[in-house]
Amino acid sequence: MKALLISDLHSNVDALEAILAFEKKVDVIYCAGDVVDVGPNPNEVVQWLKDHGVICVAGNHDELVVELFDKNLDLGNTNLSWLEYNAKVISPTNIEYLRALPKNLLFKIDGFEYFMTHLYKEDYAIIQSKFEFSNFMKSQNINESTRLILGHTHKQMLVYFSSNQIMINSGSTGYRS
Repeated sequence: MKALLISDLHSNVDALEAILAFEKKVDVIYCAGDVVDVGPNPNEVVQWLKDHGVICVAGNHDELVVELFDKNLDLGNTNLSWLEYNAKVISPTNIEYLRALPKNLLFKIDGFEYFMTHLYKEDYAIIQSKFEFSNFMKSQNINESTRLILGHTHKQMLVYFSSNQIMINSGSTGYRS
């Protein structure tokens, strides 16, 4: 099975199209969060995810856009931040899509178990040591041989803490750090 792992799309549908043009044949696509914000096309990105059956978890920017949308503020039309722009233009249907995204997901591919979450600031320690990786996995009630998929940092990483302890971050699809 060929799985495509993406993360940190940040409302950049052009980057998604470019990746899919390069990776023409994939069986499944997983997204480690941050679908929206920091870019101009939140509705198009959410629609792309729906159209391609992408399995996704929520990122911190997704939660921020939902939170600002829910405040129902009159944001005006000038000097908007990306967050404000995304909250203003995203459709109610796509807000519900973001709201429904799980924080974590456990799944299997080709006999290996994976745990996907976005990764927030308080979890940065996991990328620093095998000890912190083990503690994080225990805190999630997950077997340490489960492979961990993260987003958030915008940095591509493949870290082997041991032959059975692997952490993967695809980097940012739609935003350059």
